Amino acid sequence: MTLPDDPGANVMLLKIGAGRKLPEHTHTGREYTQVLTGSFADARGRYVPGDLDEADSEVEHQPVVDSEAECICIAALEGNMRLRGFFGRMIQPLIGG
Repeated sequence: MTLPDDPGANVMLLKIGAGRKLPEHTHTGREYTQVLTGSFADARGRYVPGDLDEADSEVEHQPVVDSEAECICIAALEGNMRLRGFFGRMIQPLIGG
């Protein structure tokens, strides 16, 4: 869903399976992720229910959901995700940016 005051911003509800890795990526703007249930980790730390993670264009990360349970979170993005690696470059045109 885009935000009415900023068509370049999006809010997403994410449900990611236990043990799943998201693609390695960075951002063209800020990304705010609020963990509702479950948990995930990246090179900067581990995030559990109630935690808010903030990332920007300086952060390149690959979140990994803990193996015990799926992770449900809300992510708000200003701008786009920039996927890294071969697979990321292949699907980037499909997700935009």
